[in-house]
Amino acid sequence: MITLFEQSNKKLTDDTEAKIALLYQQIGQFQFELDWLKKTQNYDLSQSKKCIDPASKLSIERQCALLGLARSSFYYTPRGESAYNLELMKLIDKQYLNTSFFGVGQFTDWLHQQGHKVNPKRVRRLLRQWVCGTFVRGHTPKAVFES
Repeated sequence: MITLFEQSNKKLTDDTEAKIALLYQQIGQFQFELDWLKKTQNYDLSQSKKCIDPASKLSIERQCALLGLARSSFYYTPRGESAYNLELMKLIDKQYLNTSFFGVGQFTDWLHQQGHKVNPKRVRRLLRQWVCGTFVRGHTPKAVFES
């Protein structure tokens, strides 16, 4: 009878030792992730993307999850402006020198007269990108003209 209990005890200790080994492995993994995260904390999005190392022991998916980034943002590369948009921005720039009071609607109408099929949303986006400080939105205060 004693051998029966010894065998069941041995099975329990084998299971327990396997669980303990698994837990130690998980602790080591978490410690490794914590150390990696400490090196990369307090970065903005562009710096966080640079911290992700495809050759690391951590997968890209796990690195992105630790940094709080969507994996798609790691793979995303922004596209530049098209040649047509750059041409439109040059036209807007030249016209702005002549008519600095034009708004989105007036620039849209003027571009239509020049033969360009653009909508106000596109013109608004181009004006926002076009040297941010140059384009004055809204009405110019009267005090500027009085001085």
